[in-house]
Amino acid sequence: SLLDPIVEAGEAVIWTALAAAADVARAMGDLTAADRLLDQAETATTRSSPQQHFCNTTLSRAALALAAGQLGRAENLAHQDLAVAHAEAFRIELVVCFELLADIAAANHDWQHAARLHGAARRLRTETGITVRLAGYGDEHDRATAASAEALGADAYANAIAEGAGLDVDAAVAYAQRARGERKRP
Repeated sequence: SLLDPIVEAGEAVIWTALAAAADVARAMGDLTAADRLLDQAETATTRSSPQQHFCNTTLSRAALALAAGQLGRAENLAHQDLAVAHAEAFRIELVVCFELLADIAAANHDWQHAARLHGAARRLRTETGITVRLAGYGDEHDRATAASAEALGADAYANAIAEGAGLDVDAAVAYAQRARGERKRP
């Protein structure tokens, strides 16, 4: 009908507001409110919203799971989004996926893997000029990056960052996906 574009635009505005509120709630430590707001955001986007809205909601859920210490769930959600973001060429979401997966690896004390994924994220940020981060997530990411650097030491950290930065997008996605299995080489 003639109103469909107006309804779709309204859904997008509602999704944006709910997703932003969820990110603020997560950043403030209210994980229950963040989860509830993400449920509402998903409900608001079920009709005809772009795939990118679903991708961003899942990324927020992954960050929420990481904050809650649910590392397996966080990793599964981030990998789910990595596949979608790569297939759809969602560059911002790819950067966020790499950063989340790096931070999950750091939470699991897999320091070298974390540093390689940090390197891949940095390369993609540099190539695209993307400076946006998942709302309210910068401090958490900076702490994970610092922990990786401290655990590996300056030289090993720099080498792992360089290895990750040496991967193009396709190779970085393949590395991240391969790391779910036994072979964790760049």
